[in-house]
This record gives sequence, structure tokens and C-alpha cells, in this order.
Amino acid sequence: MFPANLPSELSGLPADLVTHSSVHDRLDQFRGRRVAVIGAGQSALQTAALLHEAGADVQVIARRRQLIWEQRIADELRLLDYVKKPPTKLCEGWGCVFYVSPDAFRLLPPSVRADKALTTFGPKGAWWLRDRVEGVLDVPAGHQLRSAEPHGSGVLLHLDGPERSSIAADHVIAGTGFRIDLSRLSFLPEEIQAGLATRANCPVVNRAGESTVPGLYFAGAHTMASLGRGCGSSPEPTTPRPSLPGRWRAARRRTGIARPAAAATSPQPQATGTESAPVS
Repeated sequence: MFPANLPSELSGLPADLVTHSSVHDRLDQFRGRRVAVIGAGQSALQTAALLHEAGADVQVIARRRQLIWEQRIADELRLLDYVKKPPTKLCEGWGCVFYVSPDAFRLLPPSVRADKALTTFGPKGAWWLRDRVEGVLDVPAGHQLRSAEPHGSGVLLHLDGPERSSIAADHVIAGTGFRIDLSRLSFLPEEIQAGLATRANCPVVNRAGESTVPGLYFAGAHTMASLGRGCGSSPEPTTPRPSLPGRWRAARRRTGIARPAAAATSPQPQATGTESAPVS
């Protein structure tokens, strides 16, 4: 699992006052309590809807001035629909062809690839969730979280925005996704990490997923700055990849770097998506 992205404004709060949406598989413990949910994406919005349905008093704090919702795809598409707005496994439209095809995505300049990988699929809510949020929940959009501090038995959030300067809550849940952090891959020794070229904090890889350390391959979200979000969300088959021990042997042969003994028993990493469901 990637490290949870907890906003720095919340980092000073004690653990009993702030949590990340990914740690909750049940929300009924918040019944009757005031809960502030930070974020404007699916994790935040679905968590907020489930909190409301569990009997909590919910407020959603979003920087966006207006929530964005995915459009429902028609049950049946005409030939003209495929021409005007071709559907892909991640989105619809001709721009999506570049985002989901590694070969097409690699035609873009490196700086554009990095920007598209990070910004293409911004915070959005699913179409089927909209009726459970709009007109139901308190969503002071266009508000930036400035700071947070313990206040009595709860927390006081200080905001920059057009409507409110502060919100009091009993608990804060951050639905702010995850971040890729190569330094958290503890099974990779420092010598290997030092040899990895990165872009947007992702390892630079070729079409087969091989990094700048020969013989060391990445798959999944770590490849999105090089191969696009299509590989980051649902990796497409490329060339056969050796097992982790095989990668180590190849990397050692080609670079002369010795493998530390501690790494021999480290588990093989598993590719994951960049954001988990708010509840399981």
C-alpha cells in the first residue's frame, strides 16, 4: 500500500482526532458526532456519504469551488459515439487514447508526461454517488484548510474561503488519497535507489518497465510518469518480467552492487492503485 497522503495542516493533531479514509472499514462509531471530511475526490465524497448514512453530522471541506462528477456512460453506444468520444478503460474521449496507451503516451514530451500523469484524473466523484451528496451534505466548496488545532474534546479547523473562517468538529477524516514515495521501498538498498532516475517522484522506465538500474523493473502506479495512467491503474502486459530474486541478480551482475543480507528475506512488492476505496 502506498503511504497515505495526510495534509501537513493536520500533522500536528493527535491520532484520536484525525485519521485517513483508508483506515476505516466501518463508520458507525461516528454516529451522532461531528465529522469534517477533507477532500473532493471519490474517497472523500463516498466517506462523507457513508458517514451521513451512519448518522454522523458531516461537513466536506474542498478546495475546488465546485465538485466535479463523472458522467454516466450510456448503456448502449452508437457508432457515432465511438467516433466522437471513444470510451477507454479509464475515461472517454480522444485524449484518453494517449493516457491509457503506453505507446501513445510515450510520444508526449517528458515534461508533459509528468504533468498529465499527476493532473489528468483530478478529484472527482462517481456519477452514482452524486445524489447522496448534492443537496444532502454540507459542502463549503472553495475553502482551503489553513491550520488545525485541538479544541476542547475535538478539533478546530481554520479555513481560507468565501463563506467560513473556521469549522469545529469532533473528528477529521482526510480523504486525500495516497502518494508514491520510492524512499518507502525499504527492500531497495540505498545503492539501488541512488541509481534510479525519477520524474514526478516516479522511477523513469522504458516501455517494458525497466528502470535506469538495468534488470530492475517496475509495474503499476510507479510507472505512470513514463507509461501513463493506464499502466498505473491497470497494468497492461509488456515483456515478461523476471522475479524479484532474478531482478536482484541481474542488477548485481550489471552494476556490481552487492545485495544486502536483510533484503534477501524482504517480500516481493505488489503493484497497487493510487487510491483505495474509503471502506471495504
